[in-house]
Amino acid sequence: MLKYTNASEVSRVFLFSLSPPFMIGTTYDFDHCTSIGNESKPLCVEVDSNNLPRFPEWITIPLVCIYMLSTNILLVNLLIAMFGYTVGSVQENNDQVWKFQRYFLVQEYCSRLTIPFPFVIFAYIYMVMRKLLKCCCKSSRNEDNETLAWEAVMKENYLVKINTKANDSSEEIAQQFRQLDIKLNDMKCLLKDLASKLR
Repeated sequence: MLKYTNASEVSRVFLFSLSPPFMIGTTYDFDHCTSIGNESKPLCVEVDSNNLPRFPEWITIPLVCIYMLSTNILLVNLLIAMFGYTVGSVQENNDQVWKFQRYFLVQEYCSRLTIPFPFVIFAYIYMVMRKLLKCCCKSSRNEDNETLAWEAVMKENYLVKINTKANDSSEEIAQQFRQLDIKLNDMKCLLKDLASKLR
């Protein structure tokens, strides 16, 4: 096996595409390769009329190194960019998600019984009795009707707000037009004065 004496020889050989000394005069045995390549035999290299490879085998190692380094750098940068995008999208919605989760937690605690374990049976008996009384003595108040009434009131309030904003904005526009008309009249008077002075 050939050994290089120093690092400059190695860099000169691989960086400046010089053929290493041990590759000169190398011939290829076509019994150990195939033209199509399969699992048992590798693909044969292309050779010229002198039975020398058109593309030297030793140059593939630096090319593979360059390819692997560049793809690793690109893929790591892509991974960092994807992480950054994911963190950004999560941070946009984190306040809203936190409020929803807090709401469900409060709802869960409100629906639980507040008395200790041995007395829970009395609470369940009370709840059953209350349900039976509601079923027997159907009250005229219905939760659906209350919800619909609340929605109607909120809708009316919203429409009133929109109408007052529209009226306020139309009054502001009318006021701005009046001020513009006054300024235009002043400009007309100034132009007439200038015209009379120039004559």
